[in-house]
Amino acid sequence: NFAVMDPQNTPFKVQASFMSKVNTTLQIGLIALGIAGEVPPISIPPELMTSLIWITAGTTIGSSLGYLDGSAMLKSENK
Repeated sequence: NFAVMDPQNTPFKVQASFMSKVNTTLQIGLIALGIAGEVPPISIPPELMTSLIWITAGTTIGSSLGYLDGSAMLKSENK
C-alpha cells in the first residue's frame, strides 16, 4: 500500500486563497440558509436564495481559476 501523494514527503503544499476562503464561507452560508428555510417560522425569500446561489457559483469558478496558474503551490519544509 502506498499513497499517491504523501503530505509528509511532498516538497509542496497548497495555500488556500482569499477567494477560496470567501467561497467556502458562502457555501456554508448557502447550506445553512437552505436548511433554515425548511423550519416553518423562518421564511427565506426565493430571490435571496437565487442570488446567493449565483454568487456562490461565481466565487467557485473564480476560486478554481485562481489555482490554475500554480501560484497557490508553496515550497514546504519537507525534503
